[in-house]
Amino acid sequence: MKVTVISDMVSEPVSLTEIKNWLRIKDFTDDDTLLIELGKSTRRHLEKFTGLSFGVKTLESIVDVDREQVELPYSPVSSLTSVYELTSFITWTLVDPSEYALIGDVLKIRNGCFKVTYQAGFTALPEDLKTDIKVLVAWQYKNRGINFEADKTADFREFPHTNLLNSRLYKKVVI
Repeated sequence: MKVTVISDMVSEPVSLTEIKNWLRIKDFTDDDTLLIELGKSTRRHLEKFTGLSFGVKTLESIVDVDREQVELPYSPVSSLTSVYELTSFITWTLVDPSEYALIGDVLKIRNGCFKVTYQAGFTALPEDLKTDIKVLVAWQYKNRGINFEADKTADFREFPHTNLLNSRLYKKVVI
């Protein structure tokens, strides 16, 4: 399944101010750009880990439907914009809305290959997921520049293991 972000979220779910408060950084702006980048990359990492979208965005997915339904990635899905069916090697044909249904995050449609454009994501990210972002940003900020192979005093075991993060409770399991 291929997923493309058509338009990303307007703002990050955890602000620079929230990150700096978590790190207890006051009156120091030299690392603001770094902290913003760490927050964004951490959010993207956790989105991939959980299969969720941490903010509202427009996505396009190429999905193969083999059981007349498919769960769309990066939920929660709020609306479908369009559904196209691959009708020949390179031709996409618009599917009439009466031929499919969206139930939660599941697209119910006949078997085939489809290009689906939709909006998905939390309008307000749960606080426990925001905490995970702050925890991981703090660890990355504290340990930036450490070469764990060369520095024998560095302890990589301090990295917040996924079993200790709240995001593990949100991870989608596909059977």
